[in-house]
Amino acid sequence: MITLNVTDGTFHSDKQCTFAADGLVTSNFFRGAVDGHFREAIAIARKQVNHSLYHEWRLHFAISVIEQTVYSSLQQGRDFVYVECGVGEGHTLLVAYHYFRLLAESLYRDISRHFCEGTFLLIDTFNGIDSSLIEPNDTTSYKTNAYPGSDYGIIRERFAVLKNLLIIADSVPRALSNISTAYQRPNFLHIDMNHDIPERDALAFFRPRMKNGLILLDDYSFNAHERQRICIDNYCNQFGYPRPLNLPTGQGLIYVSQ
Repeated sequence: MITLNVTDGTFHSDKQCTFAADGLVTSNFFRGAVDGHFREAIAIARKQVNHSLYHEWRLHFAISVIEQTVYSSLQQGRDFVYVECGVGEGHTLLVAYHYFRLLAESLYRDISRHFCEGTFLLIDTFNGIDSSLIEPNDTTSYKTNAYPGSDYGIIRERFAVLKNLLIIADSVPRALSNISTAYQRPNFLHIDMNHDIPERDALAFFRPRMKNGLILLDDYSFNAHERQRICIDNYCNQFGYPRPLNLPTGQGLIYVSQ
């Protein structure tokens, strides 16, 4: 059992704690701690970004979800399409790239190749939250300037190795108005824009177009992002979609099977 001392915020457990960061404390098995490819990938990524990448379980879960969609698309003879709305420094794609590149040295060469030959769409303002989307009655404190390391030129250079890559420096929903059909049906969709309106609009645009894919909402289950969660739930309720899986990592997961 793990207990919290509310006085000093420390945790005490009668079992060995396997992970304690990013709002998650557990004594359960964490594959990311023993996954050699992930350990090496995150070590390489840490040397390239400003962020400490303390959110290892979130990152490992994202990599695992991506791996499932890469494998599924490979088995179905479909192209792999990766879409990310809210890129920042590109933590998720950066760790994923190094992870799949390292897989090329193992028995998973086909999965590695299918990922690296995929189609990638990255959307970000590269200047924080678009202030024009903030409603007058919204008292939330938003970052309306660039996050550290979130720079179009840096991201373009960082992922230049990916041949089929499109980066759009604009806010959602405006950024979605002219994207070609090649990007409209992702196998993997990552949404992390820290604001309810663009997150709902991204979900409303991509979800009806997707066939057999997974959507990962980075902030869905975090208490500090309740406004986003309620907005996403209301959208799902409106159209009769199941609500996202509520994950202890703070994320939310949607499986699209149509």
